[in-house]
Amino acid sequence: MFWSPRSKLRTVKPAARKRPKLETGRAPGGALNYLLLVILIAATGLLVSPLMDRATGGRFPVTGYRLLVVEGGSMNPTISHGSLVLVRAVDPATIAAGDLITYREPGHGNLFITHRVVELPGAGNPGFITRGDANSSPDPKPVEATDIVGKVTRHLPYAGYLVHYLQTVAGLLLAIILPGLLIIASEIKNIIHYRAARDK
Repeated sequence: MFWSPRSKLRTVKPAARKRPKLETGRAPGGALNYLLLVILIAATGLLVSPLMDRATGGRFPVTGYRLLVVEGGSMNPTISHGSLVLVRAVDPATIAAGDLITYREPGHGNLFITHRVVELPGAGNPGFITRGDANSSPDPKPVEATDIVGKVTRHLPYAGYLVHYLQTVAGLLLAIILPGLLIIASEIKNIIHYRAARDK
């Protein structure tokens, strides 16, 4: 072969190796992870909120809302035993007759009662007169404004049983620990897949 000035030396560049992308949120594994995460967050909220209220005597106003479990039948049939109630902190001056309120039992900071307001404070009453829907007579003591936790805005029948179940070992394992472990295992699998594809 003779070299000519007109000859051009051609060089071939090796093809660039594409780096694999770490795929997250991929169906069906990604969709399952999102579902498990939602279950984990919801279960944790249902478990922590009533426990925090019980531990602090209802004085934990992070969001202005509290979740409480109804453990009596005085509000049947409106709110049955085992229901979960959502209570919103309100100005006592905005409470009207007929509202459902949750208040602390005087002298028992960790005991909450949810009853209906039947009469507002006035010249004859120093506080709110309340009564359970299942009771034939009003509560013996008026409720002072300082004891009011808030107004009931929502209630979920039987959801309180779920909260109690979450407080057991089996419930904690099924609704919180197991979803958390499955999410961690899925992400570890993604990382292993990414590293194996990168090393090829």
